[in-house]
Amino acid sequence: MEYARSAPPDLILLDLHLPDISGFNVLEQLRSLCATAHIPVVAVTANTQEDTHERALTAGFDGFLSKPLNLSHLQELIDQLLARQNWLTHPFS
Repeated sequence: MEYARSAPPDLILLDLHLPDISGFNVLEQLRSLCATAHIPVVAVTANTQEDTHERALTAGFDGFLSKPLNLSHLQELIDQLLARQNWLTHPFS
């Protein structure tokens, strides 16, 4: 969280099952701060159940990836999210 606040990245890949906190809780914290609220956040998990995917998107994640990662799907999602983010910050460029 400290790194995301001090040097906001263009995109965050966030595991849903962290050792000390849920990825859903981290997303909530990120969305509550002005410095990080705009950053696209993608849920990453080994849990491939459909309800996990739906829950993540409903919670506000910008995308969902299951492990093991499919690199072409990861690249496609990154390209989509960063293009959208660029359009939101520079809509007429």
